[in-house]
Amino acid sequence: MWRELIEIMDDLRRIYQGLASLEQKKHRALVTVDLPQVETLTKEEQLLINQVTKLEAKRRGVVLRLAARQYDQAYELTFGEVIDMAPARAVRGKLQKLQESLAQSVQATKEQNEINSILARGALNAVEANLNKLGGARVLPNYGNGGQTLVTRHRNFEYDA
Repeated sequence: MWRELIEIMDDLRRIYQGLASLEQKKHRALVTVDLPQVETLTKEEQLLINQVTKLEAKRRGVVLRLAARQYDQAYELTFGEVIDMAPARAVRGKLQKLQESLAQSVQATKEQNEINSILARGALNAVEANLNKLGGARVLPNYGNGGQTLVTRHRNFEYDA
């Protein structure tokens, strides 16, 4: 089981490193407003996230089996507890290194994802503003009776031409 856990953790680390790389590529695509590239990268990202979900389920199953073997009942352990249960120093060392590397990859992915979210929201706001300008819609700075924002529309085009 220990070998299986190490393999799962190594696969998770590798996938999260791939996700971090994808997030950097997505950042460049968002900055250059390369929407087809953003769409392609988002699909690749979803495939990797699906793999993470499957691996997390496998990891959880292994940890539950380890807990059942150690404590005669299956319950969720922290990864620190799992490392402490490892039978050999080499296994503990390998798990510790994998945990640290995985934590760094997850943090890098999370940070880049937050930056990309801000960029995407900014780009969406700019597109919305341009569409509103073209369509003649204007959101007023006050609210209507039901608490809804007031939107006025006027023609910026001469449709009879």
